[in-house]
Amino acid sequence: ELAKLPAPSQTKPELKKLEASVSTSSDGDSLDVISADALQIVARWRGHGLRKNAKIRAVWIAQDTGVAPVNFKVDEATAVAPISNAFGKFTLSRPSDGWATGRYRVEFYVDGELIDTVDLTIIPSEPRSPSRQAFLNPN
Repeated sequence: ELAKLPAPSQTKPELKKLEASVSTSSDGDSLDVISADALQIVARWRGHGLRKNAKIRAVWIAQDTGVAPVNFKVDEATAVAPISNAFGKFTLSRPSDGWATGRYRVEFYVDGELIDTVDLTIIPSEPRSPSRQAFLNPN
């Protein structure tokens, strides 16, 4: 005899308190690889059932860049979620000498508890030389 499946309401996965993603614009697709010449990196978050005025913190960490020490905290930002399903974003502008290539992560905390982590790799920007045509037709 087949085991009885639980009612659908019980199998619905519980949403994380916070869903996070990273992109190069506020409404762009979620990315896990970004070119070093990106003008900005936007860490976005959306809450689910947050307490009123929950404290949201995003911590930008360089994991392996060959420049910064491993797990070096590059930057962090905080926001307050005025309502349970608040959303927002933290924007990092490109440093004058460009992003250091390598592996990063952005940790998202709600009231001091780590809820979500987004991994990101920054790759060297494509050389702009001499023309795109050369890449398309190598011979």
